[in-house]
Amino acid sequence: MSYKILPSIVATSLALLSSCAFAQNDDLAGRISALEQKVQQQSNTSMADLSKVADNGGFFMTDTKNPFDQMHSITLVDDILNSADDFKNAQLILGGSLQLDAQKYDVNDLAEGSSNGKSFYTTNADFNTLVNLSDNSSIFVNLAAAPSSNTASDHAPAVKKAFFTYGNLKQSPIYASIGLEHIPFGQFGGGGPYTDSLIKTALRPSAQNVAMMGFDQDGLNTYFGFYTTNTKNNFSYSMHYQGTVHGLSYGMGAGYLHDVRNIGGALGGAYASALKDNGRNALMEANANIGTDLVSLSGEYVRARKDSIKTDGTNLSKASAYQVTLDYNPVLFGTDATSFMLGYGKTMHMNGIAMDLPMDPASSPSSSNGLKTQYLAAVTQEVYSNTFASFEYGSLESYNDKKGTTYTLDLSMYF
Repeated sequence: MSYKILPSIVATSLALLSSCAFAQNDDLAGRISALEQKVQQQSNTSMADLSKVADNGGFFMTDTKNPFDQMHSITLVDDILNSADDFKNAQLILGGSLQLDAQKYDVNDLAEGSSNGKSFYTTNADFNTLVNLSDNSSIFVNLAAAPSSNTASDHAPAVKKAFFTYGNLKQSPIYASIGLEHIPFGQFGGGGPYTDSLIKTALRPSAQNVAMMGFDQDGLNTYFGFYTTNTKNNFSYSMHYQGTVHGLSYGMGAGYLHDVRNIGGALGGAYASALKDNGRNALMEANANIGTDLVSLSGEYVRARKDSIKTDGTNLSKASAYQVTLDYNPVLFGTDATSFMLGYGKTMHMNGIAMDLPMDPASSPSSSNGLKTQYLAAVTQEVYSNTFASFEYGSLESYNDKKGTTYTLDLSMYF
């Protein structure tokens, strides 16, 4: 073989080897690219499945379709059962809310020892869990952080509601629950975004360990609750009917609470200090509402069966209160995300019964003389899904003719 052709043989061999190497590299790169695409597809599928689980069911989901904290606190058990279709595909439903408020208040001696001021509050921070044990049974737990102002120390969350429910309204109108929940009595609505209605402040019982049975069918709701306060057996019963005719919604209801002593609220709590224990004192309640999608009017009246006697012997007669609320939900700029409300509340024969004031929740100021009248006005705008911004004006007058006003900017988020 000639040495002249050796270089060309070597060059040709190297070219062939290089071509094979590049071909192998190209094949390897192609395989890697295909593997990457497969991994990406599996990742996208997994994320889609996770999103589907979170939104539509599976092991867990959120309550964004129907937030627990937007349900009525007194009829919460019934409201959850009526929302079963929203939560039926998951075993664990999580939700919560956060309420932030900036407020200016002019108390004018309405609260003893308090002065005019302004502050920012984390009013509510709640976390809710619903566990569906089966088609007929569930457990609900509400954790709530104690309210605090910008000067208050931190507070650990506490269990505010925890109950077991047995029932399925698609199978039977009868259901039962047991645990820590509000006594099934009254409506106590009519409040603003921040401020509770006066009738609620004065007369609504606090949450208790309650065994309850309920009935819900064709617009008729009835509730029977049994509980114990200070070793005394107690019970409540209430009923409400809600119907619609020719686009007009209407409702009416009534309730009875066997004994108001020591069950919370201004009147119930007053038996520990301001009022004599002169035996069982029942509460009777009536409520009604009427309206359309545009405007609605509601009212409630609660009255004690027995006179309240102060510790100094003063007879206050039978404590009572009423509340009237007007709601207006117009379509503005093509959406019904804006709402307006006006409310008026009044108590009678509750002079000297201390009541909480709607300001500075960390220090919980109160009017020791009791509150006689309340005016509320508010406008609320849904800024995006389940997030609401509101402005509220409130005016209060006590039994010793002291007046106070509040101006509140509220941001409430449900997630």
